[in-house]
Amino acid sequence: MDVLAVSDEGSRCAVCGGHPDGLCAICHRAACADCVAIVRGPLGPVACCVDCGTRDVEAEYRDRIVRDVVIPALGLAVGLAALAAIGWILVR
Repeated sequence: MDVLAVSDEGSRCAVCGGHPDGLCAICHRAACADCVAIVRGPLGPVACCVDCGTRDVEAEYRDRIVRDVVIPALGLAVGLAALAAIGWILVR
């Protein structure tokens, strides 16, 4: 059973052009078994193409969490604090 999401007849490995065996866990490009590196991800080992294998996967996930969760939460907290301050001023 082939677990390749890109099972088109014309799909090729993005690195060497061979028959793809799966997708890179980071960039989602097709890659063959010879062009895959196993790296440590935030939840365990992940298979990624050799181009992405040299990148710091954990730092990228950490940056994504900061960008997508922490910054909006801080914005919400500042907005609620501003509304509370305006309400306090109007009540006085």
